[in-house]
Amino acid sequence: MNERDDMWTQLSNALRKRVDHGWRADEPEQLWCYGLGGASMLVISVQTAKPLPLLLYVYEEDRELRFASPAEVVEALPDLEQRYRGLTPLQQEILASDVDLTSELVDEMVDELARQDEALGVES
Repeated sequence: MNERDDMWTQLSNALRKRVDHGWRADEPEQLWCYGLGGASMLVISVQTAKPLPLLLYVYEEDRELRFASPAEVVEALPDLEQRYRGLTPLQQEILASDVDLTSELVDEMVDELARQDEALGVES
């Protein structure tokens, strides 16, 4: 196993505990993405740059944060998860519009938001 794959494994082990928070793995691309309904408000990837191989991209701010270890990433996540929790502005706009969405899709998004809020300790 090379260093990049080892770092990916360490990162994945750390983030699997946060799936209910809204994280999901894109295994083929070696990315971890945060956001409901397929949105990627935060994206973490393993780069080859040393000494900070972990890149966390913040979509709304078009900003990159770099970390040396998965532990450092996990330490930074609570604030970022709180800031970017819930539906994106576009998702909110779609739900408020007269677009004909299936009740299953809407129910799935509501359930996903409830799981995220519970995992993050947010009062509904």
